Amino acid sequence: LSRKTMEADAANAALCPYSIMVYETVAEPGKITVSYRRPWRPEGSAASKSALAEVDKLLDGIARAALGTR
Repeated sequence: LSRKTMEADAANAALCPYSIMVYETVAEPGKITVSYRRPWRPEGSAASKSALAEVDKLLDGIARAALGTR
């Protein structure tokens, strides 16, 4: 998927690595937060936007699976 994204537009390399964060704070023990950085470049081509949408779907699925909401 990363290769497809880079082939669609080499500038998409700036969005790597894809990131998912899982954390708990001292202020709220027991509350686990899962988030991810959405890969998006509004100026990208249609192929670029399509490839990035696939990455977004993958990251969203992983985050939801981690939360048990998938």
